[in-house]
Amino acid sequence: MHQRGFRLIASLFILSIVLFGFTFIKQGNDEFLAYQVTIVGYAFALYFLHRQFRFSNLTLGGMTLLAIMHMLGGVDFGYGLIYGKMLFPIGNLPIFRYDNLVHFYGTFMVAWVLHQMIQPSLKRDGILPHLIIALGALGIGAVVEITEFFVALSTPHNFVGDVTNTSLDLVFNSLGAITAMLVSSYREWRK
Repeated sequence: MHQRGFRLIASLFILSIVLFGFTFIKQGNDEFLAYQVTIVGYAFALYFLHRQFRFSNLTLGGMTLLAIMHMLGGVDFGYGLIYGKMLFPIGNLPIFRYDNLVHFYGTFMVAWVLHQMIQPSLKRDGILPHLIIALGALGIGAVVEITEFFVALSTPHNFVGDVTNTSLDLVFNSLGAITAMLVSSYREWRK
């Protein structure tokens, strides 16, 4: 079942890349086409890591969902990109937007992948390994922010926000990493 599930997840990923790619070309969205290149690069990295660590289908499906969520943010359904849409406001703050959700979920998934990579060496006692995983996920989240910066520099009319947007991305990256750390440490504690 694992191999069949992998094929299904890989097919869904490839199909989504093709469909969103055509959509971005049709809508003239060069920024999200550039993001697709980075998503495909991350997918190759995940594939090679998967060959060594044998991630669960749930993890691979979760990462595919992340790619789809990210690409969905770049689609204009006639009322602007979903990327910046407010899901529900929190006071006068410019949160909770779709982008915040993607950053939260994305960093959670990156931390989960890191957890599966080092899980065999985890000891049941202590929070330190889980903290290292969360910090690793935050480091990868910072690389994603740097990638967004270079995409913003190379694409005219990009939708990447200002320093507030970058800061909120990092806040939601932190919340995703902390949540993954708590979930993984709770699971290890229950064993």
